[in-house]
Amino acid sequence: MTEQTTCDVSHDPATCTCKQCRKAELAAALPYFTGSTELHKSFLGLYYTDGIRYLAEKAGAYWLIDLIASHQPRVRQTLLRIEERDFQLWILKRLPKTCKADWKIEAWTDTPGSDCSVKLTQQVIPYSDFPLDEFQCYVVDGTMMLKTEY
Repeated sequence: MTEQTTCDVSHDPATCTCKQCRKAELAAALPYFTGSTELHKSFLGLYYTDGIRYLAEKAGAYWLIDLIASHQPRVRQTLLRIEERDFQLWILKRLPKTCKADWKIEAWTDTPGSDCSVKLTQQVIPYSDFPLDEFQCYVVDGTMMLKTEY
């Protein structure tokens, strides 16, 4: 059985806010962000691109920007200690229903499993209505961006 990509209610998909429609809209739109005309700044000082702003607005996920920003002081200390440049791969994954929490987020210096990759931090997230099952982004030199914007 394949996963339904839009809701089965007869409606205007452009204005629908159901999870399936939000997921389909994000999956269709995010790959087209390939650069940013403007940088935005979170209240914790992390800069983010137009693509991240679009994601935050459409998915109700400004919390994700704040969460990643809150980890930056410790992550940057770790990067200095292990003498790595300021490049972070962040992976947000929905956990199986058997887990007590809904989500886990991790930050890596490179793709997990590669020889030179180091896990920088992780956090379990008890609940979120984030529409995507997995999301990856980068933080490079203090700016959070979609992978397509790198």
